[in-house]
Amino acid sequence: MRKRFFIPLAAVLVSLLQAGESYNFFMISDPHLGAAETYCTDPAVPKKFRTKKDIRRADKCMPAFLAMCEDMVKKSDGNTRFLFEAGDLVEGGTKGEEVHKQVLTDAIGLLKKYFKIPIYMVKGNHEAYGMGGENAYRTVLLGELAKTLGKEKLEYSNYAFMQGGDLYIFIDCYSGAKAGQWKFVRETLRSLKEKPRYVFVCMHPPVIPSHWNQQEIRGICDLLLDHNAVLLCGHCHQNSVTVFEKNGKKLVQVTVSTFLDPKPKKMPVRPAENTVKQRLDGYRNSLKNRWKNASFIPEFDREWAAHITEYRNFGGAGYAKFDVSDAGIAATYQSVLLDRPPVTVRIRDAAGK
Repeated sequence: MRKRFFIPLAAVLVSLLQAGESYNFFMISDPHLGAAETYCTDPAVPKKFRTKKDIRRADKCMPAFLAMCEDMVKKSDGNTRFLFEAGDLVEGGTKGEEVHKQVLTDAIGLLKKYFKIPIYMVKGNHEAYGMGGENAYRTVLLGELAKTLGKEKLEYSNYAFMQGGDLYIFIDCYSGAKAGQWKFVRETLRSLKEKPRYVFVCMHPPVIPSHWNQQEIRGICDLLLDHNAVLLCGHCHQNSVTVFEKNGKKLVQVTVSTFLDPKPKKMPVRPAENTVKQRLDGYRNSLKNRWKNASFIPEFDREWAAHITEYRNFGGAGYAKFDVSDAGIAATYQSVLLDRPPVTVRIRDAAGK
Protein backbone atom coordinates (compact mmCIF):
# COMPACT_ATOMS: atom_id res chain seq x y z
CA MET A 1 0.00 0.00 0.00
CA ARG A 2 1.34 3.41 -0.89
CA LYS A 3 2.20 5.93 1.74
CA ARG A 4 -0.39 8.45 2.94
CA PHE A 5 0.46 11.99 3.91
CA PHE A 6 -1.17 13.06 7.17
CA ILE A 7 -1.73 16.76 7.72
CA PRO A 8 -1.44 18.55 11.06
CA LEU A 9 -3.70 21.56 11.50
CA ALA A 10 -1.26 24.25 10.34
CA ALA A 11 0.82 22.13 7.99
CA VAL A 12 1.30 22.90 4.33
CA LEU A 13 0.47 20.15 1.87
CA VAL A 14 3.24 19.84 -0.65
CA SER A 15 3.27 16.40 -2.25
CA LEU A 16 0.83 15.07 -4.82
CA LEU A 17 3.08 12.19 -5.85
CA GLN A 18 0.19 9.72 -6.08
CA ALA A 19 -1.76 11.75 -8.66
CA GLY A 20 -3.48 9.57 -11.18
CA GLU A 21 -3.90 6.58 -8.89
CA SER A 22 -7.08 4.49 -9.26
CA TYR A 23 -8.43 3.06 -6.01
CA ASN A 24 -11.60 2.37 -4.05
CA PHE A 25 -12.88 2.62 -0.50
CA PHE A 26 -15.98 1.60 1.47
CA MET A 27 -18.31 3.73 3.57
CA ILE A 28 -20.82 2.86 6.29
CA SER A 29 -22.68 5.09 8.74
CA ASP A 30 -25.04 4.83 11.69
CA PRO A 31 -24.89 1.12 12.50
CA HIS A 32 -25.71 2.02 16.15
CA LEU A 33 -24.03 -1.11 17.47
CA GLY A 34 -24.48 -2.25 21.07
CA ALA A 35 -25.24 -5.32 23.15
CA ALA A 36 -28.66 -5.76 24.75
CA GLU A 37 -27.31 -6.14 28.27
CA THR A 38 -25.48 -2.80 28.10
CA TYR A 39 -28.49 -0.56 27.48
CA CYS A 40 -29.13 1.87 30.27
CA THR A 41 -31.86 1.26 32.83
CA ASP A 42 -31.33 4.54 34.66
CA PRO A 43 -34.62 6.52 34.53
CA ALA A 44 -32.61 9.73 34.17
CA VAL A 45 -31.65 8.63 30.65
CA PRO A 46 -34.25 9.28 27.91
CA LYS A 47 -36.79 6.52 27.53
CA LYS A 48 -35.79 5.65 23.98
CA PHE A 49 -32.59 4.08 25.32
CA ARG A 50 -34.57 1.72 27.56
CA THR A 51 -37.21 0.35 25.19
CA LYS A 52 -37.56 -3.27 24.19
CA LYS A 53 -37.33 -2.16 20.56
CA ASP A 54 -33.78 -0.85 21.06
CA ILE A 55 -32.73 -4.04 22.82
CA ARG A 56 -34.36 -6.17 20.14
CA ARG A 57 -32.65 -4.19 17.37
CA ALA A 58 -29.22 -4.94 18.83
CA ASP A 59 -29.86 -8.68 18.65
CA LYS A 60 -31.89 -8.90 15.45
CA CYS A 61 -29.77 -6.61 13.29
CA MET A 62 -26.31 -7.97 14.10
CA PRO A 63 -26.51 -10.93 11.67
CA ALA A 64 -27.41 -8.56 8.83
CA PHE A 65 -24.59 -6.19 9.77
CA LEU A 66 -22.05 -9.02 9.84
CA ALA A 67 -23.29 -10.26 6.46
CA MET A 68 -22.68 -6.77 5.05
CA CYS A 69 -19.14 -6.78 6.46
CA GLU A 70 -18.48 -10.13 4.81
CA ASP A 71 -19.85 -8.81 1.52
CA MET A 72 -17.57 -5.76 1.66
CA VAL A 73 -14.55 -7.95 2.37
CA LYS A 74 -15.51 -10.18 -0.56
CA LYS A 75 -15.70 -7.13 -2.86
CA SER A 76 -12.39 -5.69 -1.65
CA ASP A 77 -9.33 -5.98 -3.84
CA GLY A 78 -5.73 -4.79 -4.03
CA ASN A 79 -6.94 -1.26 -4.79
CA THR A 80 -9.12 -0.96 -1.65
CA ARG A 81 -7.53 1.70 0.54
CA PHE A 82 -9.72 2.19 3.61
CA LEU A 83 -13.12 1.99 5.31
CA PHE A 84 -14.85 5.23 6.36
CA GLU A 85 -17.33 4.94 9.25
CA ALA A 86 -19.25 8.24 9.30
CA GLY A 87 -20.36 8.28 12.94
CA ASP A 88 -22.93 6.72 15.28
CA LEU A 89 -20.92 3.53 15.31
CA VAL A 90 -22.60 2.76 18.66
CA GLU A 91 -26.00 3.51 20.15
CA GLY A 92 -24.64 5.15 23.30
CA GLY A 93 -26.68 5.86 26.41
CA THR A 94 -25.11 3.00 28.34
CA LYS A 95 -24.93 2.33 32.09
CA GLY A 96 -21.77 4.36 32.57
CA GLU A 97 -18.27 5.14 31.38
CA GLU A 98 -16.78 1.67 31.73
CA VAL A 99 -19.69 0.06 29.89
CA HIS A 100 -19.50 2.72 27.17
CA LYS A 101 -15.77 2.04 26.79
CA GLN A 102 -16.47 -1.65 26.41
CA VAL A 103 -19.19 -1.07 23.80
CA LEU A 104 -16.86 1.17 21.76
CA THR A 105 -13.98 -1.28 22.13
CA ASP A 106 -16.17 -4.18 21.02
CA ALA A 107 -17.56 -2.25 18.05
CA ILE A 108 -14.12 -1.16 16.81
CA GLY A 109 -12.78 -4.66 17.42
CA LEU A 110 -15.61 -6.08 15.32
CA LEU A 111 -14.71 -3.84 12.38
CA LYS A 112 -11.01 -4.66 12.73
CA LYS A 113 -11.84 -8.36 12.71
CA TYR A 114 -13.23 -8.01 9.19
CA PHE A 115 -11.19 -5.16 7.75
CA LYS A 116 -7.39 -5.29 7.58
CA ILE A 117 -7.27 -1.85 5.95
CA PRO A 118 -7.23 1.50 7.82
CA ILE A 119 -10.56 2.42 9.39
CA TYR A 120 -11.26 6.14 9.58
CA MET A 121 -14.04 7.49 11.79
CA VAL A 122 -15.62 10.77 12.85
CA LYS A 123 -17.66 11.64 15.90
CA GLY A 124 -21.43 11.13 15.62
CA ASN A 125 -24.05 12.48 17.99
CA HIS A 126 -24.46 9.01 19.59
CA GLU A 127 -20.75 8.36 20.08
CA ALA A 128 -20.42 10.19 23.39
CA TYR A 129 -24.05 10.09 24.53
CA GLY A 130 -24.90 9.08 28.09
CA MET A 131 -23.17 8.92 31.46
CA GLY A 132 -19.39 8.96 30.99
CA GLY A 133 -19.83 8.80 27.22
CA GLU A 134 -17.55 11.72 26.41
CA ASN A 135 -14.64 10.31 28.39
CA ALA A 136 -15.19 6.89 26.86
CA TYR A 137 -15.27 8.37 23.38
CA ARG A 138 -12.06 10.33 23.92
CA THR A 139 -10.25 7.37 25.43
CA VAL A 140 -11.33 4.61 23.07
CA LEU A 141 -12.38 6.04 19.72
CA LEU A 142 -9.93 8.95 19.57
CA GLY A 143 -7.22 6.68 20.96
CA GLU A 144 -7.82 4.11 18.24
CA LEU A 145 -7.99 6.79 15.56
CA ALA A 146 -4.71 8.34 16.71
CA LYS A 147 -3.00 4.96 16.34
CA THR A 148 -4.41 4.56 12.83
CA LEU A 149 -3.13 8.01 11.87
CA GLY A 150 0.26 7.47 13.50
CA LYS A 151 -0.31 10.34 15.91
CA GLU A 152 0.48 10.47 19.60
CA LYS A 153 -2.88 12.04 20.46
CA LEU A 154 -6.04 13.52 18.95
CA GLU A 155 -8.19 16.11 20.69
CA TYR A 156 -11.04 15.90 18.15
CA SER A 157 -11.84 13.86 15.08
CA ASN A 158 -10.41 16.61 12.85
CA TYR A 159 -7.70 15.26 10.56
CA ALA A 160 -6.75 15.08 6.88
CA PHE A 161 -4.56 13.14 4.50
CA MET A 162 -3.73 12.74 0.83
CA GLN A 163 -4.61 9.54 -1.02
CA GLY A 164 -3.85 9.02 -4.69
CA GLY A 165 -3.62 12.76 -5.36
CA ASP A 166 -6.90 13.40 -3.54
CA LEU A 167 -7.46 15.32 -0.30
CA TYR A 168 -9.63 13.82 2.45
CA ILE A 169 -10.70 16.13 5.30
CA PHE A 170 -12.48 14.57 8.30
CA ILE A 171 -14.23 16.82 10.82
CA ASP A 172 -15.78 16.65 14.31
CA CYS A 173 -19.24 18.25 14.29
CA TYR A 174 -20.29 17.28 17.84
CA SER A 175 -17.73 18.81 20.19
CA GLY A 176 -19.01 22.37 19.90
CA ALA A 177 -17.17 25.46 18.74
CA LYS A 178 -14.03 24.38 20.59
CA ALA A 179 -13.47 21.69 17.95
CA GLY A 180 -13.03 24.43 15.34
CA GLN A 181 -14.03 22.06 12.55
CA TRP A 182 -14.75 24.75 9.95
CA LYS A 183 -11.54 26.56 10.81
CA PHE A 184 -9.75 23.27 10.27
CA VAL A 185 -11.38 22.89 6.84
CA ARG A 186 -10.44 26.46 5.85
CA GLU A 187 -6.84 26.20 7.00
CA THR A 188 -6.34 22.80 5.42
CA LEU A 189 -7.63 23.98 2.04
CA ARG A 190 -5.73 27.26 2.18
CA SER A 191 -2.49 25.48 3.03
CA LEU A 192 -2.48 23.64 -0.30
CA LYS A 193 0.48 24.31 -2.56
CA GLU A 194 -1.16 22.46 -5.45
CA LYS A 195 -4.77 21.72 -6.24
CA PRO A 196 -5.76 18.11 -5.44
CA ARG A 197 -7.42 15.96 -8.07
CA TYR A 198 -10.54 15.71 -5.85
CA VAL A 199 -11.47 17.07 -2.42
CA PHE A 200 -13.59 14.97 -0.04
CA VAL A 201 -14.99 16.39 3.21
CA CYS A 202 -16.13 13.63 5.57
CA MET A 203 -18.44 14.25 8.53
CA HIS A 204 -21.48 12.87 10.35
CA PRO A 205 -24.30 15.37 9.66
CA PRO A 206 -25.18 16.53 6.15
CA VAL A 207 -24.53 20.12 5.11
CA ILE A 208 -26.98 20.54 2.22
CA PRO A 209 -29.61 21.68 3.04
CA SER A 210 -28.44 23.13 6.33
CA HIS A 211 -29.93 24.97 9.30
CA TRP A 212 -26.54 25.52 10.92
CA ASN A 213 -25.03 28.97 11.46
CA GLN A 214 -25.93 30.35 8.06
CA GLN A 215 -23.18 32.92 7.65
CA GLU A 216 -20.47 30.43 8.57
CA ILE A 217 -21.81 27.48 6.61
CA ARG A 218 -22.38 29.54 3.46
CA GLY A 219 -18.80 30.76 3.65
CA ILE A 220 -17.59 27.18 3.93
CA CYS A 221 -19.81 26.10 1.04
CA ASP A 222 -18.38 28.88 -1.13
CA LEU A 223 -14.88 27.65 -0.31
CA LEU A 224 -15.83 24.04 -1.04
CA LEU A 225 -17.49 25.09 -4.30
CA ASP A 226 -14.14 26.49 -5.40
CA HIS A 227 -12.81 22.92 -5.14
CA ASN A 228 -15.94 21.17 -6.52
CA ALA A 229 -15.81 19.14 -3.32
CA VAL A 230 -17.60 15.91 -2.51
CA LEU A 231 -19.25 15.73 0.95
CA LEU A 232 -19.55 12.29 2.58
CA CYS A 233 -22.13 12.25 5.40
CA GLY A 234 -24.42 10.09 7.52
CA HIS A 235 -26.84 10.93 10.34
CA CYS A 236 -30.06 11.25 8.30
CA HIS A 237 -30.42 7.47 7.76
CA GLN A 238 -30.63 7.89 4.00
CA ASN A 239 -28.69 6.66 0.99
CA SER A 240 -28.82 9.70 -1.22
CA VAL A 241 -27.02 12.07 -3.57
CA THR A 242 -27.70 15.81 -3.56
CA VAL A 243 -26.18 18.22 -6.10
CA PHE A 244 -25.78 21.89 -5.14
CA GLU A 245 -24.76 24.29 -7.93
CA LYS A 246 -23.91 27.96 -7.67
CA ASN A 247 -22.09 30.34 -10.02
CA GLY A 248 -21.14 27.50 -12.33
CA LYS A 249 -19.56 25.44 -9.53
CA LYS A 250 -20.82 22.22 -7.99
CA LEU A 251 -20.91 20.46 -4.62
CA VAL A 252 -22.04 16.85 -4.44
CA GLN A 253 -23.25 15.49 -1.09
CA VAL A 254 -23.45 11.74 -0.60
CA THR A 255 -25.18 10.25 2.44
CA VAL A 256 -24.93 6.60 3.47
CA SER A 257 -27.06 4.74 6.00
CA THR A 258 -26.25 1.41 7.64
CA PHE A 259 -29.10 1.84 10.14
CA LEU A 260 -31.13 -1.38 10.35
CA ASP A 261 -34.65 -1.99 11.61
CA PRO A 262 -35.27 -5.21 13.60
CA LYS A 263 -38.38 -6.16 11.62
CA PRO A 264 -37.29 -8.13 8.55
CA LYS A 265 -39.90 -6.58 6.29
CA LYS A 266 -38.72 -3.12 7.32
CA MET A 267 -34.99 -3.80 7.03
CA PRO A 268 -34.62 -1.49 4.02
CA VAL A 269 -36.04 1.54 5.84
CA ARG A 270 -36.72 4.86 4.11
CA PRO A 271 -38.39 4.39 0.72
CA ALA A 272 -36.67 5.83 -2.32
CA GLU A 273 -37.53 9.40 -3.31
CA ASN A 274 -36.07 10.68 -6.53
CA THR A 275 -37.19 14.22 -7.12
CA VAL A 276 -35.82 17.52 -5.83
CA LYS A 277 -39.37 18.54 -4.87
CA GLN A 278 -39.77 15.48 -2.61
CA ARG A 279 -36.51 16.30 -0.86
CA LEU A 280 -37.27 19.98 -0.38
CA ASP A 281 -40.86 19.38 0.79
CA GLY A 282 -39.56 16.86 3.31
CA TYR A 283 -36.99 19.30 4.60
CA ARG A 284 -39.52 22.11 4.91
CA ASN A 285 -41.76 19.81 6.95
CA SER A 286 -38.86 18.96 9.25
CA LEU A 287 -38.24 22.67 9.78
CA LYS A 288 -41.89 23.22 10.70
CA ASN A 289 -41.78 20.33 13.16
CA ARG A 290 -38.54 21.50 14.72
CA TRP A 291 -39.46 25.14 15.27
CA LYS A 292 -42.87 26.67 15.94
CA ASN A 293 -41.73 29.78 14.10
CA ALA A 294 -40.62 28.52 10.69
CA SER A 295 -38.98 31.83 9.81
CA PHE A 296 -36.03 29.97 8.41
CA ILE A 297 -38.04 28.57 5.48
CA PRO A 298 -37.83 31.70 3.26
CA GLU A 299 -34.08 31.82 3.86
CA PHE A 300 -33.86 28.11 3.14
CA ASP A 301 -35.73 28.55 -0.15
CA ARG A 302 -33.51 31.47 -1.15
CA GLU A 303 -30.09 30.22 -0.06
CA TRP A 304 -30.43 26.44 -0.45
CA ALA A 305 -33.47 25.25 -2.38
CA ALA A 306 -32.75 27.54 -5.31
CA HIS A 307 -29.37 25.84 -5.84
CA ILE A 308 -30.29 22.16 -5.40
CA THR A 309 -30.39 20.87 -8.96
CA GLU A 310 -30.42 17.08 -8.49
CA TYR A 311 -31.49 14.65 -5.78
CA ARG A 312 -31.62 10.88 -5.70
CA ASN A 313 -32.62 8.75 -2.72
CA PHE A 314 -32.03 5.03 -3.06
CA GLY A 315 -34.04 4.05 0.00
CA GLY A 316 -33.11 1.18 2.24
CA ALA A 317 -30.00 0.65 4.30
CA GLY A 318 -26.61 -0.79 3.41
CA TYR A 319 -23.16 0.42 2.44
CA ALA A 320 -21.40 2.20 -0.41
CA LYS A 321 -18.25 1.47 -2.38
CA PHE A 322 -16.50 4.42 -4.03
CA ASP A 323 -14.31 4.02 -7.11
CA VAL A 324 -11.94 6.94 -7.66
CA SER A 325 -9.79 7.54 -10.75
CA ASP A 326 -8.86 10.16 -13.33
CA ALA A 327 -12.08 9.17 -15.12
CA GLY A 328 -14.16 10.40 -12.17
CA ILE A 329 -15.83 9.18 -8.97
CA ALA A 330 -18.60 6.58 -8.82
CA ALA A 331 -20.54 5.37 -5.77
CA THR A 332 -22.13 1.93 -5.71
CA TYR A 333 -24.85 1.37 -3.13
CA GLN A 334 -25.44 -2.17 -1.89
CA SER A 335 -28.62 -2.88 0.06
CA VAL A 336 -28.48 -4.88 3.28
CA LEU A 337 -30.72 -7.25 1.34
CA LEU A 338 -27.68 -8.64 -0.42
CA ASP A 339 -29.67 -10.46 -3.09
CA ARG A 340 -30.74 -7.07 -4.44
CA PRO A 341 -28.58 -5.73 -7.28
CA PRO A 342 -26.30 -2.79 -6.42
CA VAL A 343 -27.00 0.69 -7.79
CA THR A 344 -24.13 2.78 -9.20
CA VAL A 345 -24.30 6.55 -9.55
CA ARG A 346 -21.73 8.94 -11.05
CA ILE A 347 -20.54 11.45 -8.43
CA ARG A 348 -17.94 13.39 -10.40
CA ASP A 349 -16.80 13.50 -13.98
CA ALA A 350 -13.17 13.18 -15.09
CA ALA A 351 -10.61 15.05 -13.01
CA GLY A 352 -10.25 18.65 -14.09
CA LYS A 353 -13.76 18.84 -15.59
